[in-house]
Amino acid sequence: MQGDAVHELSIIVEIINTIENELGSSKEDGSVVSLTLQIGEMSSIIPGYIREYYPEAVKDTILEGAELLIEVIPATAQCKACDTQFGYTGSEGTCPECGGRKLKLLRGREFFIKEIVLDSTVNK
Repeated sequence: MQGDAVHELSIIVEIINTIENELGSSKEDGSVVSLTLQIGEMSSIIPGYIREYYPEAVKDTILEGAELLIEVIPATAQCKACDTQFGYTGSEGTCPECGGRKLKLLRGREFFIKEIVLDSTVNK
């Protein structure tokens, strides 16, 4: 495992702990069908590592067998000079409207558990 991937593995473990604290830790408590994460493209989290290590990390947990969905949140910046909002990635840190370099990052650093879909037939 690469050094950077250890960060993502610890994030997966924290996600498991969070979900198990909310839903219970056994399959009898319910079955998770899918898990959707939102990851900002400027966050320190690498979606590819999350996808790669997720199946092994969730073995024998409430998330085993649950589909992992990842939505990447594009980085959006706002120019402090002219208030133009634009996609930050690829902008080289420059406002496309006025060329200003004083920017405020509005989106793109987030990391959220967006949605957990449960099997509605469990415990009925």
